[in-house]
Order: sequence, then C-alpha cells, then structure tokens
Amino acid sequence: MVEKPWVRSIFEIDRLRFLLFIHVFSIAMAYAQVERIEPPNWWVGFEDKNLQILLKGQDLRSYSVTLDHPSVVLKAVHAADSPNYLFLDLFIPENTPPGTLYFELTAKEDATVRLSYELQARSYGQEFYKGFSSEDVIYLITPDRFANGNPDNDVVPDMREKGIDRKDDYARHGGDIRGIINNLDYISKMGFTALWSSPLLENDMPEQSYHGYAITDFYKVDPRFGTLAEYRELAEKAREKGIKLIMDQVANHCGLYHWWMEDLPFSDWVNEQTSFENGEAVNISNHRRTTNHDLYASDRDKESMSRGWFVSAMP
Repeated sequence: MVEKPWVRSIFEIDRLRFLLFIHVFSIAMAYAQVERIEPPNWWVGFEDKNLQILLKGQDLRSYSVTLDHPSVVLKAVHAADSPNYLFLDLFIPENTPPGTLYFELTAKEDATVRLSYELQARSYGQEFYKGFSSEDVIYLITPDRFANGNPDNDVVPDMREKGIDRKDDYARHGGDIRGIINNLDYISKMGFTALWSSPLLENDMPEQSYHGYAITDFYKVDPRFGTLAEYRELAEKAREKGIKLIMDQVANHCGLYHWWMEDLPFSDWVNEQTSFENGEAVNISNHRRTTNHDLYASDRDKESMSRGWFVSAMP
C-alpha cells in the first residue's frame, strides 16, 4: 500500500508535537526542582557584604552550583543533612550595582537549572536611618488587638485558623496594618516617637497565634494583617509624622507549621529534634530566664531553660 503524503504529514506533526511536549515537560521538571529561595531577594549597599541563600528542592544535594558575575562571588556551597537543601555563601562587594544574578545548578543526569536572583537598590542610603535609643518613647502594639482597618482580610480561606472571635481571648480579633495607619495621628498626639509592633509575618497556625510569634514564613506578611505594600506605606507615613518604625522578627523559635518542619535541613536545626521526628513528647522550656545570669542556678534549670521548646506549638 502506498502511503499518502498527507498521512505522513499528520504523523510528522504529531511526532513534533510529542517531542515539543517532552522538551517543555523536561524544562518544567528541571525548574521545578527548586521550590524555595530564602531570602527571596537581597539589596546592594549593606555594611555587611556577606549573604547566605537557602535553596530547597528535591535532591538538590546532587547539583553543583556556579555563578558567573563580574563582582559578586560565590564563596561556598554547603550541603545539608537532608538531600533537599543547599546553602550558598555570597560576597557582594561595595560597588556592586543592582541587577540580577544567574546561578546554574547542574547534575550529571539532569538538565541544567538556571536560577535568577535579584539584588535590588535600597530605597534610602545607610545615613538616612537612625535607630531608636533612650531618647525615644516607644509604643508597643499587638496589631491583631489594635484596630481593624480592613475587615475584608479578617478571613483568609486557605489559612488554618478560620474567622475572628472577639469573645475569645486567644482567637484572632481582626486588627491589621491598615488599622495602624489609620491611627498614626492618635499615636503621634500621645507623644510617641517610635512604633514597635509584634511580628506581622505569616503565622499560619490552627489557633492561638494572634500575637505573631509563631512564624511560619519569615519572608511573608501575614495576609490577615495586609500586604508588604501596606507595611511600606506604614513606614513612610510614620516617617512623615516623625515616628520611627521598629520591625519585630524573632528567629529564636517558629511555628510548628513552618514549612521546613516537614523536612528539617540539619539534624540539629531545632531543639528536641530527635524526639520530635520520632513522634515523642518534647521538653518545653521552664522559662526561668534568670538562670542565664544567676551564678547559683542549677545546671538542670539552665539546660531546661535553653534546650526546651518555647511552647508545644513553637519549636
């Protein structure tokens, strides 16, 4: 039987479509290897020229990493105990211009993954900023308890804690960044020169995280408080009124539902890690903080203070 030319053309088109699909799928799989980059970007012009970047993704330990840049140096690449992490040590010289870094991750049997990373310009130079001191009068705010400026963000459907309940002391009450912005005149008229809010970062916990100290993402504003743009607006408007803004971010502990708790990078990433990973009860800190400077405190009290979790939901 003689094959018709048009039949051959159809098969050739289908073959090309299939090959194109495989090619695109392979690229997608390669880029999907890297699930997280933290911090998600950085800035030029800092006094400290060193930066460490965390990469999280399936089997990243098998990849080598290179950086081709005229000034920024990739000093070292560290593998973790988990195969799914890499830590990159960078040196960013003083006169490095803002721009994009391109990292190439290569493994023997996989396509090369090319990652872009932004180095942004700072909004203001170092000389613009002035820290707080004993001359300041600081107003401490728990944002969830202060003022609800945007009821539309009270409930975020895909977060673990649903709704607000002002009759429950431990539930969320609905305060947010917009509420603080709306009351800057009130804060200024009371004579405060600095504003310190408890953390505004994501606390995606099932309950009792209104205070903001059970952080589940150290680089994301909790959507129930608002957006990063609103936080920047708060900073600018507070500055216009002569009010300094103190950012609270506690790295001493995190929320139990932080993403890395499902795959901890190192065997000693959190206290009581072996017990936690084995599904056993973990020790909780005795919170006897005076043991840190008490010459007569027992070793047991000192150990319990420093080695236990903050609470059972905050490693």
